[in-house]
Amino acid sequence: SGLALGIDAIAHRAALDNQGATVGVLVDVLNISPPQNRSLADQIIRANGLLISENPPNTKVIPALFAKRDRIQSGLAMAVFAIETTVSGGTMHAVKAANSMQRPVYVPDAVAAKYPSLDERAISGTQMLVDEGRAKVYSHDSYELITKELNNLLTRRAISYAA
Repeated sequence: SGLALGIDAIAHRAALDNQGATVGVLVDVLNISPPQNRSLADQIIRANGLLISENPPNTKVIPALFAKRDRIQSGLAMAVFAIETTVSGGTMHAVKAANSMQRPVYVPDAVAAKYPSLDERAISGTQMLVDEGRAKVYSHDSYELITKELNNLLTRRAISYAA
């Protein structure tokens, strides 16, 4: 993920806490953005994770480069899980890239999950993705099915690369 505040940082920390591998896709590997996640970036490196960027070191971090970086995140991922986004939120860049690369996109069923502080605007983008058929809804009950789908996808890719 992109090492952003919120769910990105939570995902990186969860991977580290469970001795998993994690990769931060950044605008610049030296100027960590947001700066609050510098220590998290250091933890990723100490745990043999990766911080990668297509830009040279000391690239000025500007908003347009975050959108550009999102296509790399989608390209490295087997699937994109868009937890929460508005219709014009930054997550939509990763979703658009995933859709163009034919990567599956999943969004939570926020209403069924009974999020304690459901913000309709904050999930307007994920709802739009479902309405447009650009994402599949997942819930706790569908984790096993999604895992099977992704394992099947991985197997098909491995076979096609070997051929």
